[in-house]
Amino acid sequence: RPIRAPHACALCGATDSYLDEVLTDDAGGRMFVCSDTDYCTARQAARQAAE
Repeated sequence: RPIRAPHACALCGATDSYLDEVLTDDAGGRMFVCSDTDYCTARQAARQAAE
């Protein structure tokens, strides 16, 4: 279930979207990413275009 976490999306940097907590390894590593993958992908593309 998406949550509003006190974090930014690890992929696009969004602070205004619902985030999913993703476990990244067996040691309990985790990151927060946008629950809306289309929104996240569009933000990543816009960020790359601006660089």
